[in-house]
Amino acid sequence: MKDIVRHLLRGSRIYLVCLLFATLAMPASAQIRLIMRGDFQFCVSEITNQRCVQIPVSMVDPVGGTPIRLISMTVKMGGNADELVGRSSGNYWVTNFRQSTSNPTLTGITNPPTDLSNPSDSPSSPDCSGVDTVNPATEGQGPLIDFVTYSGASIPPEVANSISNPPGGRRIVWIGFDTLFTTTQNEEVLLAVLELPITANPNAFSLSISGTTDAETPGGNGYQVAGESEITPFDVTEAQASIVVTGPPTVSTQPTDQTNICTGDTVQFTAASNTGGTLNYQWQKDTVDIPGATSATLTLNNVTAASAGSYRCRISSDCGSVNSNPALLTIQPGVTLNQQPANADVCEGNAATFTVDASGDGAISYQWLLNGSPIGGATATSYTINTTAQGDEGTYACRITSDCGTITSAGATLNVAVGPAVTTQPSVTGGFCLGATATLTVAGSTESTLSYQWLKDNNPMDGETAATLTLSNLSAGDAADYACRLTDSCGQVTSNAATVVISGDVSITTASGDVEACPGESATFTVTAAGDGPITYQWRLDGDIVPGATNATLNIATVGAGDAGVYTCDVIGPCNQVTSAGARLFSTFEALITAPSLSQGLEVLVLGSDVICGAPEYSYSWTVVGDAAVIGANATLALDPAPQATTAYQLTVTDGGANEASDQVTVLVNDISLDPDGDGNNDLDDLYLLCEEWSQGNLNFDVDQDGFMRVLDIIHFNWGAQP
Repeated sequence: MKDIVRHLLRGSRIYLVCLLFATLAMPASAQIRLIMRGDFQFCVSEITNQRCVQIPVSMVDPVGGTPIRLISMTVKMGGNADELVGRSSGNYWVTNFRQSTSNPTLTGITNPPTDLSNPSDSPSSPDCSGVDTVNPATEGQGPLIDFVTYSGASIPPEVANSISNPPGGRRIVWIGFDTLFTTTQNEEVLLAVLELPITANPNAFSLSISGTTDAETPGGNGYQVAGESEITPFDVTEAQASIVVTGPPTVSTQPTDQTNICTGDTVQFTAASNTGGTLNYQWQKDTVDIPGATSATLTLNNVTAASAGSYRCRISSDCGSVNSNPALLTIQPGVTLNQQPANADVCEGNAATFTVDASGDGAISYQWLLNGSPIGGATATSYTINTTAQGDEGTYACRITSDCGTITSAGATLNVAVGPAVTTQPSVTGGFCLGATATLTVAGSTESTLSYQWLKDNNPMDGETAATLTLSNLSAGDAADYACRLTDSCGQVTSNAATVVISGDVSITTASGDVEACPGESATFTVTAAGDGPITYQWRLDGDIVPGATNATLNIATVGAGDAGVYTCDVIGPCNQVTSAGARLFSTFEALITAPSLSQGLEVLVLGSDVICGAPEYSYSWTVVGDAAVIGANATLALDPAPQATTAYQLTVTDGGANEASDQVTVLVNDISLDPDGDGNNDLDDLYLLCEEWSQGNLNFDVDQDGFMRVLDIIHFNWGAQP
């Protein structure tokens, strides 16, 4: 068996160290695990001469109770193998597997000079004696590991050291014809120790050591159970170790300058090192540490002018430190808005200007906005609207752009106020009577405050500065045109003029007298009025309203029996009402006494007669009232001799149809004399004397027979007659 193994070792270029079996087979139960302990890291500065790194190689059986007869182990190495000791003869690796032959029952790696000394049957190179020795157990990097306890005679391993260019392998075969040892469940037992000498070297390196899988090296890692012919591969997932020798860190990526950065931007500096091991980063600004800046990348958010400076990164590890090149950060301040646009309140038609003041590096451009939309051509620091209108109202802002971006000013509001407007015009209806009160009111709209000034015929009225003008106790001088001037901060407007008319009284200038119209004929009464209008009319018959008779002329187209009576007309003006004298309509058979005077004077008074609507062939009878004696039978009666006292006379007329009509009249005779003042004339002077007696009640007469005693009775005297 030994010869076979030696032949296999020498006839192949092996890249692993292992215990070889003829064949390998997959186990039917859980595999035994091949374990290597140790991940070593050294700084170049720590290795002053040479160190011997001892990597324990052990195994664990998860089942236990397995009699092990043969073990074949292959270990592969990768990385910088040329950095190992022995470089003078080329690139090669050295392995040294061994067992404790001096005391098979000793357990634990606790005393390297005793337990890990080179046995006589191990290769003589390398010799790690006399140098610093490092292994996981002695350095406290792993648990205690038991040596293998043999159940029979000790059989030393066969060691083959292949020399080749990396990657290379080392194989060792450990063969026993009897059971070498029996496993204990989950107990880790030491199979061998791999010794690797390393030395100080300015070049860092990394070396990996691991067991090979059956696919990489068939039969390279396995074990044979006593009594069986098949070889079972190890589970090599835990057969991993490494040696890393690290120099001081170097900067592989330098931070770069950041120029023309704008305030508010985000800036990053990056430094990197490809040096192995754990690296620490500390960024500095102007050689002063930046608190918390301990990553490979430094991020500066929202930079300001104070952020400008020189930035570098110190990269450090357990093996030293190095500073990156400095990188400059220059800040371009961008735009600073020194003056915001101000709100503007202007009157319609006036100018409005909005202005901003901005400063900053580089070119600066401006664009004015109205309600967020650009205004064509508005690209200066100021924007002016020469003639404002209501449609210009809104919010004005300026968008300011520089190399460092764009900012927008605050919005300024433009309010365009229109001048005052009259919403209610002053007005009057009709004329006003003397002494009346006239009230005129105006109303207006404004966007500020209104003031009022009333005008009379376009002249300001003292003290009249309210919205309402009151003219009390109107006189003729108040007749004028009145308007109001409304004024606010944006101008003034004058209302329409309202004309105040002072109306005079109405009077009747002419009126119809009595009218004779027999049934079937027409009759017309007319009044003529003077004075300020509007003038309305209302005719009455015997004091009662004649329906529909509201014109200055009353026409009765066909006189009937009910139309006879006294007609008057009410003439109504704005300020007064007058009534015409009564005019009688004679429309039936009547006899009327006529006389030039009903006052007995110096001349003979002749009473005449007038017959209305009677049949021809009239007969007349004159009597004194109260005396049946007929004193006359003609149409006239001459009072001769003249009566000496006031006497009432009656006329009775009979027409051809035997119809009879009568009338009475009283002839006034002064009780003292017919010529009271004795001047031989019955005139106005005589009437003055009669008035005194009449006023004292000494005269009792109703000359005009209207049922009332008044001045009209006096003026019926014939004061104009001559003797």
